[in-house]
Amino acid sequence: MPESYDLHDGRFLERKLKASAANATELNYYPVPANKVWTFLGASYVPSAAETRVVTWFILTGGDYCMISRPVSILLGGWARFPLLEQGMELKLFPGEILGISRDVATAGSTMTIFARIIETDLPPYDYVEPQERKRITAAKHSISRSVAAATVGGGSGPLVPPGRGGGRGGSEPY
Repeated sequence: MPESYDLHDGRFLERKLKASAANATELNYYPVPANKVWTFLGASYVPSAAETRVVTWFILTGGDYCMISRPVSILLGGWARFPLLEQGMELKLFPGEILGISRDVATAGSTMTIFARIIETDLPPYDYVEPQERKRITAAKHSISRSVAAATVGGGSGPLVPPGRGGGRGGSEPY
């Protein structure tokens, strides 16, 4: 499967944030646009007030919640954030999917904010080849490369010999 981004796509690195209303217990990030892939290089959650809460990351896909972290009871605040990814990990979201975070209870007046670094790229085109067709294509490539090599060498199928001196189909004069 092709990667969803190349190194040169780093030119499209985006930094985004999304905040909730006060007293929210769930915050959904933006949905991935049609025909796009978002690769999250990093993301973190921070509440506007220091609080100890049970929080968890999830992906909302097709109306279903797919949990991507265990619920964790953690002290968070302006200086302490809850990371989505750690130590070089990446997360890919596909069209229509939404990253989200939830907490068990809201501290009075507290908002939720997600900060993220993402690369947005086009969804790679569909290039699946049936296994039998792949074998045929591979065999055809090999036969073409063998015939090109044979024509370059002089058409012989045996050891390399000077032109006109063997290399044919029998009856050649010794050299």
